[in-house]
Order: sequence, then C-alpha cells, then structure tokens
Amino acid sequence: MVYIFETDLVNEKSIFFSLQLIYGIGKSKSDLLCRQMGFSKNLKTYELSKIQIFELVKLIEKSKICINNDL
Repeated sequence: MVYIFETDLVNEKSIFFSLQLIYGIGKSKSDLLCRQMGFSKNLKTYELSKIQIFELVKLIEKSKICINNDL
C-alpha cells in the first residue's frame, strides 16, 4: 500500500482515483497531476515505482495545493 500525505492509497484503484482519496485533491487536480507526471488514468497505484511516488509528492508540494491539515 502506498502512503502519501497521511493517506493510504488503494493499490487496486487507478492513480487518478487514488489521488482523490487525499483530502483536498478532487477530480480536476487529480487529472492535472496525472497529466503533469505523464501518467495514464488507467495506471494502477501498485504499478508506481518509488521514484515516481517521490516525484509525485514533490510535485504536489511544489504546486502548493492545500491538503489534509492545511484545510
């Protein structure tokens, strides 16, 4: 299981839907993040490498999206 920003992302779901489990990220922001990372909406969460997860976390931090406790 992938753990990002105090949220467990479901391995069996696509990354597009898994990102929406993070409080503060909806459909539009999830779509934007997937496009910026070059991910297909059908990419499953368990298919992400550790480097891709690290880059995704950096992108979310850099984009200054208010998430979890910030909200």
